[in-house]
Amino acid sequence: MFDIGEPMVNFLFLSLQSDLRSLPGVAGVHELRLFAVSTSIKSVSVHLALHQKKKAQQQQPPPPGKFTKGSVLRAATRYLRDKRGYDMVTVQVERAPRSPAAAGCQQCKPIGGQNNAVSS
Repeated sequence: MFDIGEPMVNFLFLSLQSDLRSLPGVAGVHELRLFAVSTSIKSVSVHLALHQKKKAQQQQPPPPGKFTKGSVLRAATRYLRDKRGYDMVTVQVERAPRSPAAAGCQQCKPIGGQNNAVSS
């Protein structure tokens, strides 16, 4: 799968990170990992941090068109399977900024001073 050379892999990695970050509700992407399970099976795992909602919004169901953890999870999974062709997809959705879950990711490294981190 990744026998296309390091510059191309880096481009694909950064493109995937950018596309995931552009999903509605996503504030950050970290722990993005791409695997070739075999020559025909591609796998991806990623943590997505959500934008924080105000307390008043958290107590009420979200209005139509607003994001929830479930809607972000479904959108990211569909994107990775249908648009990017990954066979095995693991997505963890957590709250941002720097939720206890995100802070617990030992290999996360801040990028450009943002609360987004990626490990390769």
